[in-house]
Amino acid sequence: MDISTLTREEFLELLQRGADGLWQLEAAVWLLDHRGEWLSDMRLRKYVLSGIDEEGNGWAGFEVKRISAAIDAGEFGDEGADRDILRIAMSLYGDHRISLRYAMDDLSEEDLAAVCESLYRACGFSS
Repeated sequence: MDISTLTREEFLELLQRGADGLWQLEAAVWLLDHRGEWLSDMRLRKYVLSGIDEEGNGWAGFEVKRISAAIDAGEFGDEGADRDILRIAMSLYGDHRISLRYAMDDLSEEDLAAVCESLYRACGFSS
């Protein structure tokens, strides 16, 4: 499935379907939907797996190890709030280890609130 031509909303729908029922994955997708522009950024889409499930519905999911290596290599830009949001989302989504203290240094109050909400959601709660 070619996800490069999808709108932000179509891409989000596939990610939500791919995360369905897994709280941490849902929380990561929620955070990316509510903060930053990563869902519209084509650099991120290079690191996404997609397919069709047994019912014929499309799905998508992040390749966290490859994204982690790309972050470390500087492919997603220098330090800053947008990159920190991506790092936090990938730590929720999979095996991307971060220092939460340092990942939150550049975040605004709105970003911090969204991160707190995503952690809440990752534990199975929702507002």
